[in-house]
Amino acid sequence: CFRECTEEGLAAILPASIKYTRIYRAFMDRTISFYEIRDLEPILGSSKERAALVVGGNGFSTDSGSPTWIISRDINKTELKTIGNAMKRFSYLEALKEKLPSVRRVLDTLHHFLSDEGLKGLHKVQTSLEQLSKLFSERDYDNETLQELNSTYYQLTKDIDPCFLSLSPELFEEIPKSKETLEWLRTIPDEVEFTSSIELAMGKSEMEVPTALWEEEPGKPGRVSETKLSMLTTVRRYLYSLIYRPELLFDRFKDLVDILRALRPSDDIIQCLMVSTEHIEPLIELLDDNKRRAAPERLQRLLRLNAVWRCSNNQISDSSEPDARDAIGEVWLEWKETSGGKEQSKQQNISELMDFQSTLVLGSSSLSSKQEGQNIVERFVQQFGWIKNLWHSLSQLHAIGHFDFRTFSYEFPIATDEEEVRKIAIKTSNLLDEWMLQVQKVREQNYFLNFFGMRHLWFLTSVLDEETVLSEADQEHELRNMLSLVNQEEAANPEALQEFIERLRGSWKKSSRTALETLHLCATAITAALTPVGFRCREIKIDESQPVDLPVVTIICAESPDRIYDHIISAYVRVGYAPEH
Repeated sequence: CFRECTEEGLAAILPASIKYTRIYRAFMDRTISFYEIRDLEPILGSSKERAALVVGGNGFSTDSGSPTWIISRDINKTELKTIGNAMKRFSYLEALKEKLPSVRRVLDTLHHFLSDEGLKGLHKVQTSLEQLSKLFSERDYDNETLQELNSTYYQLTKDIDPCFLSLSPELFEEIPKSKETLEWLRTIPDEVEFTSSIELAMGKSEMEVPTALWEEEPGKPGRVSETKLSMLTTVRRYLYSLIYRPELLFDRFKDLVDILRALRPSDDIIQCLMVSTEHIEPLIELLDDNKRRAAPERLQRLLRLNAVWRCSNNQISDSSEPDARDAIGEVWLEWKETSGGKEQSKQQNISELMDFQSTLVLGSSSLSSKQEGQNIVERFVQQFGWIKNLWHSLSQLHAIGHFDFRTFSYEFPIATDEEEVRKIAIKTSNLLDEWMLQVQKVREQNYFLNFFGMRHLWFLTSVLDEETVLSEADQEHELRNMLSLVNQEEAANPEALQEFIERLRGSWKKSSRTALETLHLCATAITAALTPVGFRCREIKIDESQPVDLPVVTIICAESPDRIYDHIISAYVRVGYAPEH
C-alpha cells in the first residue's frame, strides 16, 4: 500500500525514515555495531517493533511523483528472524559479559559433581568462557558488528547455558564446604522418614537435645530450635535434585546442567546452608537414629556444669486432712547455665530423666573414650536408680506419716559416688520398714489411735507443740472434726469439746522427742482424752427381721470383697444398731 504525506508531515517524518532505512539495511548486511544494537534494545526487544522495522525498512520512494513510504504487504519472515536472532544473541552476550566473573566462579565449583568423562564437558564450557573474556578485553567491543556477533561471539556463547547467569556463585562455593551436610541428607531420601524425624525432634526434652539446638524464650519453657530445623528443611527442598541425583558423579556434563536449570534464585538458601553446616553434628545427633552421641555428650556437659540431684517436698498442709498442697515430693536434676550474659537455672523432671537414661544407654558407645564413656554412663544409671529408690522411700515415709518426714529435702552433686547415694537409700528403706512395724504395733496397743490417720497426728502435734500457723478458731474446728470421728454428739457440744481439748493438752509434754516417742505420746494423749467420751449408740427401727441363733464367733463367707461390708452392716442391724466404729 502507499501512504501519502503532506509537506509538513514529510518534513517531520523524513529524517526518521532515513534513520529507519539505515538501521534496517545495517541489520540486513550485518554491519550494525554493538553500541547501536544496545541503544535499540529497549525498542527492538518488542516483536511488534521488529516487525515494523521489516515491513517499513525500505523507506520513502518518489516513483509516483510524490514522496511515499513504501510498506510491504507481507512480512519477510527471514528478515524478521535475522533481526530477532541478532537481538536475542546480543542480549545474551551483554548479560554474559556482565556476569562473566560470576559464571566463572560457578563453573569452578562443578567438578565436585563430575567424573573424569563429565569433566570434558565442563572444560569445554570453561574454555569458551575464557575465550570470550579475552575478546572482551582485547577487542573494541562496542564497535564490533553483527557479523562478528554471529561468526565469533555466538559460536562461544552457545556453549554456555543461560542457567549459569542466574546461579549464585556464593551458593556453589558454599556447597563443597557443606559436603557432610549434603551427604548426610542423601542418606534420608524418603520424604516421610525425614518429616517424621523433624516432628519427633520437636517433641524432645532438653536432655535429649544437643545444646546448640536448644532455645530459651523469656517466660516460656525452652524448646528445640524450629529455625534451625526449618533451615535444614529448606536446604533439602531447594537442593533436592542435586542431593538425590541419580549419579554421584555425572559422566555427562549435560545431565548436571539439566538439574541446575531447575534451581531458581533464592535469597535465603545460602544462609540456610551455612547455618545447617555449622550445626550439622548436633543436627545429625538429633535426627539420625543411628547417631546417639547427644545423650552421652550431654551427660559429660552436666558433669562439667556440676549438676545436682534434688529429692524434695516443700509443701505440706496444716490441716488434719490431706489435700493437693500435701506433696509427696519429686526428683529432678538441676544445673545452671549462662546464656546471653545471664545465669539461668535449669532442671529436668523424672519422666524426662527416664527418657534421657534410655537414650544415654543406647548412645554410650559413641563417646570419645569407649571405656571412659561406659563408666560415666554406668555410674549415672546406678546413681539415678538409687535416687529413685530413695525418693520412693521418702515419699512412703511421708505418706504413712513419719513425724521426721513431713518435709524432706536431699541433694547430691551428680559427681557424687553412687555408693554414697546407695547407703542413704538403703538406710531410708530400712527406716521405712521399721516405722511401718512400729506404727502397726502402737495401733494394736492403743484402740483410740485407730480412729485417726497419721495426718491427724501431724496436726495434733503441731497444735499441742504450738507450731501451727492456724488461728485459734481453725484449731478448734480441726479438733472438733477429730472428736466427731468418735462421737458426733460430743463434738457438737461446746462444753464437751472444751473438756476434750483440755484433756489433750493436760496429757501432752513439750520436749525434744524422737519420731517413735512422739507416736507414743500421741497415743497416750488421745487415749486419755477419749476414754471419758461415750460411744455413740443409735438404735434403729427394724421393720422385719428373722431371729437367728448365732454363736459368739461367726465366720461369714462373702461372694466378693465388695460384699464384706454388706455382711458387717447386716450383723449390726440384726441386733438393732447402726455401726459407728
